[in-house]
Amino acid sequence: MKNCYVKLGISIGDANLVKNSFFVSATILGEFSIKTQKTDEDYIYSFYKVNAVAILFPYLRALISDLTGRGSEAPIIIPTLNIIGMMEKLEADRHDGKRSI
Repeated sequence: MKNCYVKLGISIGDANLVKNSFFVSATILGEFSIKTQKTDEDYIYSFYKVNAVAILFPYLRALISDLTGRGSEAPIIIPTLNIIGMMEKLEADRHDGKRSI
């Protein structure tokens, strides 16, 4: 069994509160384990990189919406993302020498 911790975070707004009147930052940590006979570290890393982020992202979205909805402003709603598609594009761009995001 291979174990992994994945930390996913986001910061929105202006930490100095100069450009915007709000700042929110949140980080979540997920603990994952995979049962596999494969020992190829690249395979295991790619499995965690894509799947762990895809699993954690909806929780991070909900956390931001909940935190910001408790204030006097309208809540911040982060749009859904196709994590797998985004990761594939980032990987393809990296191999093509392009800078993404």
